[in-house]
Amino acid sequence: SNRYDRQCMVNILINKKRGTIWKGRNHMTKTPTEKLVETLKKRLIDTDVPKKDKGEAGRFIEREIHDITGTQNGKGCDIEAWGVEIKSRDIDSTSAITIGSEHIDTIKNEPYENTAICEKTQHIILVKTQDRKIIDIQYLNFSDDNIQHQARASYNHGQKILKQGLNDNPYYVETDGHPFYFENTTHENDSWAFRIRWQKLCQLNQQTKTTFNKIFEMIT
Repeated sequence: SNRYDRQCMVNILINKKRGTIWKGRNHMTKTPTEKLVETLKKRLIDTDVPKKDKGEAGRFIEREIHDITGTQNGKGCDIEAWGVEIKSRDIDSTSAITIGSEHIDTIKNEPYENTAICEKTQHIILVKTQDRKIIDIQYLNFSDDNIQHQARASYNHGQKILKQGLNDNPYYVETDGHPFYFENTTHENDSWAFRIRWQKLCQLNQQTKTTFNKIFEMIT
């Protein structure tokens, strides 16, 4: 959680003053989500998954993780008690990733912070597959202020376009330079997906690592 992460940083500063800080990320206390990812790697790497058709692989991976964590799908995040969203990705796929979806009325009328999209765009466990096997599992900490600023700006841009009916394509909102965008992927209902292209997702993840390294260098 954000509170846990902040406490980790407080502990670093205290140890810095005491002269007992250890250099290197691996020596720091891991968050519960980071520990969970370590467990999932041990349990799930090399596991066979179904074909990715119609989301079967993603649903299978979610069930496996819920079995390990003893949790069930939440109304917001997939692991609601932890505030963690589960995403899976075939690394040979070219499609964008859906972070979450909202009814168009919610998007038009509610600020980013009041949506399930905001909840889902915080802490993400990303399960990578290839040739129908799990090959890697990563933790994406998008609760970083910089990442949240970009997600909020993306949402606000899409909200403005949809509210004013300015989108030329009835099922898609142009990104206008923002990393996330809205798309009606089903073309059948009023639910719009908040999506991000794979390359952009990787760029944001790299930004979180760069931000942490800069903070760590300042206090060590």
